[in-house]
Amino acid sequence: SIIDRIEQEADEQGRPRAEIFRELPSAAAYPDYYRLVKRPISLAEIQDRLDNHGYGSVDALVADLDRMWDNAMFYNQEGSLVWE
Repeated sequence: SIIDRIEQEADEQGRPRAEIFRELPSAAAYPDYYRLVKRPISLAEIQDRLDNHGYGSVDALVADLDRMWDNAMFYNQEGSLVWE
């Protein structure tokens, strides 16, 4: 699946790029995340929606992936590992 392909991607040091996107951040560890990010989404939620035929188009899938990346860039500091 597309999610499997995303999860296989690694950075120059061999670290999986998608690892931190698999699940939503812990509300206990990052309470401000849920105050700041209005529409959180993770790869797990995207995969669930794919499994349940919840996307009517490729554009809708791409929009959710874009939202996930945008959330990460909004919440994390520019230049950080997550942001990059």
